[in-house]
Amino acid sequence: MRKYSDETLYRIRRLRQARRLFRSVPLFAYELMRQEHPGYSYGLFIQDITPKKSKQRYRHVKNHLSRYGRYFEMRRMAALYEQTGNPLHGLKADQLRKYLTQPYRVRLKIDSEIRELYYPPTYSLLFIQNLIEKARGCNSWVQFEEMEKELRRYGAR
Repeated sequence: MRKYSDETLYRIRRLRQARRLFRSVPLFAYELMRQEHPGYSYGLFIQDITPKKSKQRYRHVKNHLSRYGRYFEMRRMAALYEQTGNPLHGLKADQLRKYLTQPYRVRLKIDSEIRELYYPPTYSLLFIQNLIEKARGCNSWVQFEEMEKELRRYGAR
């Protein structure tokens, strides 16, 4: 255990006593402290009873929304809205925020058959856009499924 000098111990005890007296009898605390400790000034009393301000620690809070694929596009649109003031960017950012945690719903028509596919919201928006773009060139659902497997394997490029 760390050893304190007599001076430091006296100062700590005086500080605790001042705070304890100020809590119990705030009107007479200064007088009682002055009687017990000769040479005790009002400035020292005020210094003793005011809590010391500790350095505020920065707490990094992780944003869990960044897991979702639409998040970075939403941030980009919000930044564009701040820079340009164009309400279309603001509306797009708001729309992306509204559906941020919702799964992607993709409707495709291949061979005159319409299918609705759902993808997790954690998928990248770029992946979904590439998927839709490449699906336009598919002639059959088998070809689409192969292309989708390839995209999932190698990512959105």
